[in-house]
Amino acid sequence: MASKRVQRAAKFFLKLAVAGVAIYFVFTQLEWEDLKGLYQQLKWPYLLPAALLFASSKAVSAVRLNRFFKAKQLVVSEAINLRLYLLGMFYNLFLPGGIGGDGYKVYWLNKRYKTPVKDLVWASLHDRLNGLFGLVVLATVCLAVLVEESTWRLLLVATLPLLYGAYYLGLKWFFKDFVPVFWRSNLLSLGVQGLQVACAYLLLLALGVEEGLPAYLLLFLLSSIIAIVPVTPGAIGLREVVALFGADLLLIDDKVSVSVSLAFNLITILVSFCGIYFMLRPNKIAPGEDILPLHPE
Repeated sequence: MASKRVQRAAKFFLKLAVAGVAIYFVFTQLEWEDLKGLYQQLKWPYLLPAALLFASSKAVSAVRLNRFFKAKQLVVSEAINLRLYLLGMFYNLFLPGGIGGDGYKVYWLNKRYKTPVKDLVWASLHDRLNGLFGLVVLATVCLAVLVEESTWRLLLVATLPLLYGAYYLGLKWFFKDFVPVFWRSNLLSLGVQGLQVACAYLLLLALGVEEGLPAYLLLFLLSSIIAIVPVTPGAIGLREVVALFGADLLLIDDKVSVSVSLAFNLITILVSFCGIYFMLRPNKIAPGEDILPLHPE
């Protein structure tokens, strides 16, 4: 047990080190005074609605995850699922090592409802895959808006039904249990990512950006896709690196793109931190029921 804790701690601090190096690299490529000037001109009234949009996106994401649980014959109330989701968000940021938020949810639900671990893991993985698919769809739409050639625009739009068709067939051939929730889960994914794009849009307005918005939003979506790779806690540093290099490719202001990324990460941390309440008060996850130990033995 002690060796596992050491391994988890080592992985966490390694990820933290990678995040630190990434953030340091980004700031060495930018002028601090320019970034400071952007934040000094920040339009604060946009920030609270942006945070509320992000929080709403996570609530919709929790509902989506519950659809995959139900596909595996696990019935969890939306209230319990949302509380557990918040705790998982907190763990994804701050818990050392490999258990993470998804791992703790799998552990908790297995102990509580005796649902096989394999079913819970597949439901969690498909929830992530479904979220990634939603990002790809919105990024394709955003790219279609940006391109000037009508031929390329039509080709990009034409790929959308092909993407949905391939995804549906993949589920039907290999994961039939999730076919009944295909359309609902995909609509929820579009809702999740749409709310987060709206959050990024308000952050751009808060920074005073009025031109080139589709390009900034496309870069935000691309950074969200890359952020799925678990190499830093909460994707801190990873988003900023993508924002820095992507800005040069899309011919937009790298200071603005990095500033949006930093602000989005800050909102993510603040909302995720709400989950600490359920870490300190685990009896509030499922009120009136026995308290499960916080970590697996």
